[in-house]
Amino acid sequence: IDTISNMAEEARDQAKTIPAAMRRVVAAVMAISLTLPAVALSAMPVKDGSTPLGEPASEGGYAGDPITGLVLNLGAGDGLERFLQIYVGLLAATILLVATNAGLIGLSRLSYSMGQYRQLPEKVRQLHPRFRTPYVAIIVFGAIACLTMLPGQADFLGTVYAFGAMLSFTVAHASVIALRIKQPDAERPFRGPGNLKVRGRDLPLFAIVGALGTGAAFIAVTALNMVVLVFGGLWLTLGMTVYFLYRRQQGLPVGQTHKIITPDPI
Repeated sequence: IDTISNMAEEARDQAKTIPAAMRRVVAAVMAISLTLPAVALSAMPVKDGSTPLGEPASEGGYAGDPITGLVLNLGAGDGLERFLQIYVGLLAATILLVATNAGLIGLSRLSYSMGQYRQLPEKVRQLHPRFRTPYVAIIVFGAIACLTMLPGQADFLGTVYAFGAMLSFTVAHASVIALRIKQPDAERPFRGPGNLKVRGRDLPLFAIVGALGTGAAFIAVTALNMVVLVFGGLWLTLGMTVYFLYRRQQGLPVGQTHKIITPDPI
């Protein structure tokens, strides 16, 4: 869904194809989320309150690699079992490659857009003369990602990611609600299902429920892990400081929208 949003401007019929694509993604995710656990628990049922799916590898479980555990406990026979193990490995590598590509698409487009709005230095959004991609942003943020992985603190990175993701999702939901209030008559080719009339305003119920859910998750992540709260707070402080100093250096107000006008190609 994140990739669909990032590439929305590439769609020929945005009002039709983007909602349809999102519905199909939701249907696919729900189908996998409902069927895969059912199959896994059928192969490794809960006995005496526990299942190998939730036990660490040191205790003979598969908590770190549940799909491989499922393959090994299906009883498919040695030949098919070996084939399925190879297939799971290839599938995992493919998913990681797709996820990495989605991340690169997101950071490159977001960096370019923020550069247009004078929220990041101009150099960051510079396009490659041949490939026409913001290669500086890809190199810089790719290097940062590599550096954060070097200590091998995967669990910590996952929790910090949850901190940033839940905060950004909450802000996104709140922004949709704010736009409905500030710009009620703006053209909206597609409106999400579920709308609530409040004092003549057509508020999106999905955004209200979403903001409450992600906001509660954000509070839980920060309240249960003080280290993540400290590092997340430093992360936000660093970003806001860079933004503030850059806007001051450009002579632009901090709270005012300013977009670079890019001339249309001849």
